[in-house]
Amino acid sequence: MLKCDLCPMKTALFLLLSLLVLRLEHLSAQSDERLTATDSLAWVKRDTLIDMLVLAYSKENRVTGTVQGYRIQVYSGSGNDARQQATEIRKQLLLKRPELAVHLVYQPPNFKVRAGDCRTELEATRLKRELSFDYPQGFVVRDDIFLPRLFVEDTIDGASGTTNDSEQESREIEH
Repeated sequence: MLKCDLCPMKTALFLLLSLLVLRLEHLSAQSDERLTATDSLAWVKRDTLIDMLVLAYSKENRVTGTVQGYRIQVYSGSGNDARQQATEIRKQLLLKRPELAVHLVYQPPNFKVRAGDCRTELEATRLKRELSFDYPQGFVVRDDIFLPRLFVEDTIDGASGTTNDSEQESREIEH
């Protein structure tokens, strides 16, 4: 067998090129991921698909104006006079609680009366407890709720401490 003085050098060169190729493949496989810095300078590695899903979810909510939430169902009925009964219960509930959002829902063949636009189940449970005296048969249901309307108060003019007439009224922001 012939002894080669360049064999160790060839082996080292081969190993170096192999490691370089493997590292490049690893980097190209992670091109979908993005590193983001936070205030504590910790790096968070996340897939860009997460950002795309969050964007799609928020865009859908802006279009429909609703999000998943909870309501209290106080009536459900079918039959010839179910619509009339549901309308009457809705009116009574609005008279007792005018600040409460009350919805008349038709899901064939039932007419339903649902109250509240609660974001959490805990909020809905509290509302159910408040309504339980008048509507003991009420229960919490998961439903699409309307986004709350936000009001922005205009800022006071710093120099004079007064506001313009147009700034006196709060503006309603529509989603």
